[in-house]
Amino acid sequence: MGLDMYLTAKVYFYEYDNRKEIEDAIEQIKSMSSSLSLPASWKPKTIVFEVMYWRKANAIHNWFVKNVQGGKDDCHEYEVCSSDLKKLLDDINNILNEDSNAKQEEFINNLLPPRPGFFFGSTDIDEYYFEVLKYTKKELEKLLQLYDTKPNCIWWFEYHSSW
Repeated sequence: MGLDMYLTAKVYFYEYDNRKEIEDAIEQIKSMSSSLSLPASWKPKTIVFEVMYWRKANAIHNWFVKNVQGGKDDCHEYEVCSSDLKKLLDDINNILNEDSNAKQEEFINNLLPPRPGFFFGSTDIDEYYFEVLKYTKKELEKLLQLYDTKPNCIWWFEYHSSW
């Protein structure tokens, strides 16, 4: 057991210009399971991607609880705006880009402090803490760049955790 965290992206294709992309995705799914038989009348319009996964990254979880979940830590799914993801990226950058240890500690305590919990892992500000921030930064930059370049669809994001 432990704190597992997921960020999913759901893409709704509202223009059938993307029909080929959807059909290719369906064919890929069918090739993985020969028993999958979809009725021809079904018209899939949404594809769900797991875009980020964290394990015991309690500071990131704490950020979502405070900034997205209204303080509720209940393992439900919560919609996340792209502006929320940009804010998380800004907070991470503030911590990673600060050279002064005192200022970095202040940023950590205000922006991304660890959150204790029975299955949440270590609350130390150590190498693992910074590796999680670097991973999150890298993945958010890729995600937000892709989000900004896909005008033919509607994206939305959801965060949820479990323990």
